[in-house]
Amino acid sequence: MRYSAVTLLGLLSFASTAGAEDWPTWRHDAGRTNISAEKIPAPLRLQWKRQLPPVTPAFRKSRLQFDQGYEPIVLGDTMYVALPHIDAVVAFAVETGKEKWRFYAAGPMRLAPVAWRDRLYFGSDDGHLYCLNASDGALQWKFRAVPSARKILGNGRLISVWPVRGGPVLADETVYFAAGVWPLEGVFVYALDARSGQVEWVNDRCGTLYGKQPHVGAEALGGLSPQGYLLVNGDKLLVPCGAARPATFDRHSGELLDFTLPSEGTVPGGWFMRMDPKLVRDIRRGKITYDSVVNRDLHEGGLRTGKGVAGSRTQVTLGGTLLKYAGGVKGVDGDIHSVVAANGRLFVTTRDGTIYCFGDTEVSPSFHPAQPAPKPDIDKALASTIARLRTLTTVRDGYALVLGSRDGRLAEQLAAETNFHVIALAPVESDADTIRRRFLEPSAPAGRLSVVAGKLEEVAFPRYLADLIVAEDWSATRLNTGADYLLTLYERLKPYGGVACLAVEPTRDDDIHAWLRAAGHSEARVERHGDLLLVRRAGALPGAVDYTNNWSAPDARVRAPLGILWFDDSLARFKRAPQPTIVGGVMISQDKDWQGKVERMGPVNHLHRDGTGRFRLLNETFMEVYTGRVMSRDEAESRLDQVPKAPGADFRPPYQFRPPYVEAHLQELQSRGEKPKSYPFQRPADKGQMTNPLTGLVEPRCYVKSYGCDGGVDYGHLITMRSA
Repeated sequence: MRYSAVTLLGLLSFASTAGAEDWPTWRHDAGRTNISAEKIPAPLRLQWKRQLPPVTPAFRKSRLQFDQGYEPIVLGDTMYVALPHIDAVVAFAVETGKEKWRFYAAGPMRLAPVAWRDRLYFGSDDGHLYCLNASDGALQWKFRAVPSARKILGNGRLISVWPVRGGPVLADETVYFAAGVWPLEGVFVYALDARSGQVEWVNDRCGTLYGKQPHVGAEALGGLSPQGYLLVNGDKLLVPCGAARPATFDRHSGELLDFTLPSEGTVPGGWFMRMDPKLVRDIRRGKITYDSVVNRDLHEGGLRTGKGVAGSRTQVTLGGTLLKYAGGVKGVDGDIHSVVAANGRLFVTTRDGTIYCFGDTEVSPSFHPAQPAPKPDIDKALASTIARLRTLTTVRDGYALVLGSRDGRLAEQLAAETNFHVIALAPVESDADTIRRRFLEPSAPAGRLSVVAGKLEEVAFPRYLADLIVAEDWSATRLNTGADYLLTLYERLKPYGGVACLAVEPTRDDDIHAWLRAAGHSEARVERHGDLLLVRRAGALPGAVDYTNNWSAPDARVRAPLGILWFDDSLARFKRAPQPTIVGGVMISQDKDWQGKVERMGPVNHLHRDGTGRFRLLNETFMEVYTGRVMSRDEAESRLDQVPKAPGADFRPPYQFRPPYVEAHLQELQSRGEKPKSYPFQRPADKGQMTNPLTGLVEPRCYVKSYGCDGGVDYGHLITMRSA
C-alpha cells in the first residue's frame, strides 16, 4: 500500500516540529493516522525487552477501553510511557531500555503523552494537564483543568470528579485536551498555549445540551463525555465521547459545531477514530474513519455494530508497508497492542505488558523483567499498632485513610498486612513524592496503596469513603484545632461501621461527643480505649432506609442537587434483571444469563416471542453502596444480620420486571381477554400540585419523560424514569 508524496507531506505536517523519525504522539500524528515514513528495520533483530504489569483498563467494555495497553511515544533517544498502575510517566532509553527518569502525579495517567520540541504533555485522572522537560522530567508547568479539588472514587481509584480522559493532541503550538466525563458535573474542553500553559479558549458549556434520549419520546439534558484521544482535522477538533458519537469543535474558537445525543435507535459509538489518509481532500483535512470492531456491543436485540472499517485500529503503515497486528511480528509473543517506529527501531507492545525493541544491529538482547511488589521492612512497633487496630475496630476490608503520612511506612505496612485499599495523605507534595518513589515501582504489579498530598480539609475527599481512618503522625494534622476538623474527618467515614482511631487526650472526649451531637450525628458512637478514642459511624445515616425490592423507598436523604460519589462498571447488570435489594449499605443483585443466550440462539426479543425468554438467574453479587467495591459473600454475611434468600435454581424470572402500574394494566387486559395494543404503557408521573411560576395557577405537578420505556416510578421521596 503506497501513498503519494503530497499525501505523506500532509500527514507528516501534523507531527509537530519533531523530526520525521520521531513518534511524538499516539498513532504518530494529530490526525491519528498511524502512518510514518519510517521504515521497518531490516533485518529485524531484538535489541531489548521490558516486562511491565498488564494494564487494567478503566472499564470492562471494549467500546470504552481507550487504555487497553501501553502506548509509547518516542522523541530522539527516549521512549515515554504512561503507567497508570503507579500514577507515573516513565522515560526509557531507546538504546538500552533502561529507565532514565519517572514523574508521579496524583492519579492515573490513562492516555499516552505528547512530545513537542523539548517538552512532554500529559493529562491525569487527578484533573491536571502537566508539562515536563522531556530530557529530565522536570515540571515546567501544571494546569488545573477543573473547578475544585473535589474527589471521587472512579474505577476503583481516588481521582478528580473531572478526570482528564480526553487525551491531549498538539497542533500549531497549541495543546488541546478535555476534562470531565459526567455531563451533569460539567465538561471542559481546552486549548492551551503549548509554551506557557496559558488558556487560549475553554468550552465549558457542553454538559447541558438538551435533546432526545434513548427510548421513544424521552428528552432531557445531556452532553459530552470525553473519553479517548482528541484528533485534529484541519480547522476542526474532534473529541471522542466513549460509547457515544464524537463531538466536533472549531479548534480556533472552541465553538461546538456538531454533536448528537444518543437518541432512540442509534447504533453504538466508540472511543477510537482516525483520519483516513486514503480520502484526504486537501493537505490538512480528511475523512474520519472509525473501527466497527470497537463500535459494537451485545444487546438484547442481538449484536449491534456501528459504522467503521473493521480492524482500522489494529494496523500501522511504515515506509509504505502495511502491518496488521493480527499477523504478528517475528520474535513477539502474545497479542500485539501497539506498534511504533522511530529512529531506526521498531517498538511493539503486547497485551500482557511486554515492550519489545527491534533494530537492524546484531546485539545480545537485554531483558528487564517484572519485579515483585516491594516488601516492606517489618517494623515491630508498626506491626503491633496494626494488630491493635484490627482488634479494636474489627474492620478488615475496604478503604483505609492514613493521615499525616511523612514517610509512608504505616500506610505501606497496613497495605501489606491487611486487605485494605490504603490512601496515604502526606502533609506536603515533597513527602508524597518521597513515598511514591519508595513504594511504587514501574515493574511491580499494581498495589493497594495510593498517595495524595495536602490537608484533609483541602483535599476534598468524597463522603463515606473510609472504613478506617488512622494517622501516622497526628501532630501533622489539625485534630486539635476544634470541631470543624473533627466533623470534616467524620464525614469521610463510611456508614455501618466506619471508624476513626484518634490519638487525643481523655480531656477532649466530652468536646468530641458534644460536637457530633450538635451536628446531628445521632448514629455516632464514641469509645475510649487507653490512649485512643474510637469514633464509629454505626448504622444507617439519619433518614436513610433499606430498599427491599418493593418499588417504594421513602429515603429522606436522597434530595437534589445530586452529584457523583463513585463510578465503575465492575458490576454491570442487564437492564431486565430483577431489582436489587439494598440492606445495611450492601447491594445484593443478580444478573440473567442472557449474553450466552444471545450468542448461542439469537436476539433476546426473538427468544421471548418463541416462549424461551425466561433466563436463569446467576449467583448473587454483593457490592458496598458507598464506594462501589464488590464484596465476597463471606464479607457481606459478616456485615449483615441476615442475607436475603435468593430464588432457587428452578426459578425462572419473567422476561422483564415492570412497575406495578404496568403489571396492573396487563392483568386488567388479561382478565378481559384482551391483548395490549402497544407497549410501553405511558403514565405521567404525577406528584401533587404546584403553582405555575408563569401563570400563578395551581396545576398537577407533572414530570416530563426523560428516559426509559415507561412513564416513571414514584418511590415515595423520589420519582425516576426507568428502562423496560
